[in-house]
Amino acid sequence: MIYMEPELQGRLIPAFHYALKPNGVLFLSASEGIGNHPHLFASVNRKWKLYRAVPSAASVRDVMFGSLSWATESGGKAADATDREDKKINIGEMTRRALLQSYAPASVVADIKGNILFVHGETGKYLRPAPGQPTLNVVDMARDGLPLDLRAALHKVANQGIPTLGQH
Repeated sequence: MIYMEPELQGRLIPAFHYALKPNGVLFLSASEGIGNHPHLFASVNRKWKLYRAVPSAASVRDVMFGSLSWATESGGKAADATDREDKKINIGEMTRRALLQSYAPASVVADIKGNILFVHGETGKYLRPAPGQPTLNVVDMARDGLPLDLRAALHKVANQGIPTLGQH
């Protein structure tokens, strides 16, 4: 990073924060630092430049609305800048995705038969690959103690048409 312009370095730090898991550790070289972003990292060891990522939505905002282009503002446009200008940015959709990624719990969307249609987040605490023939059925993949509740929720939706949101 020391060979980059300070402005680009400043835009990379939020990207590093965004890329780390909550409380993940960032290790920088002796000549680097977190610059103007002390709200994103807590120092673990100043001598060895170890920083722990502090949970924050700020890096999501910085990454979504900032540019990590190698071209400087005065140095002309990046090769695909014209293409990006032609596309409309849907701020609502970008915000929804950022909020879901940062704050929504691990979840699964399944059809009335229990077949998984979509997975969000780390579901390993609740689901695991079922032994034997591979399946994407949420009931078959549920960890001990969950299949009965899942089966009941699916039955309720299928027979009574009542949407359900299970929490464990």
